[in-house]
Amino acid sequence: MDRRALAAARIRAPARVVPTLILVEKEGFCGLLLIVSFSTGLAAVLVGFGLLLVYARGLFARLNLSSGIASRLLPVASALVIVIAGGVITAQALPQVL
Repeated sequence: MDRRALAAARIRAPARVVPTLILVEKEGFCGLLLIVSFSTGLAAVLVGFGLLLVYARGLFARLNLSSGIASRLLPVASALVIVIAGGVITAQALPQVL
């Protein structure tokens, strides 16, 4: 991982401490339970996704996507999907903001 990305993660993490403490103070045990359950769920999803990638490595090695048109089109297609999704979400949010 890039050192700049690690530095950015360390900078943003303390900014989340204050809202978390305010939530715990206002909601008490329920706020703490919400934070613990969210953190546990996030950890489970990240571990599951990592294991999925480890086990799928053999499948990707057999597919040989490094040559051909698929290796050039897949990144463009995924970027296009993200841009379209962002545009749709923005279009839905604009009437609520304006």
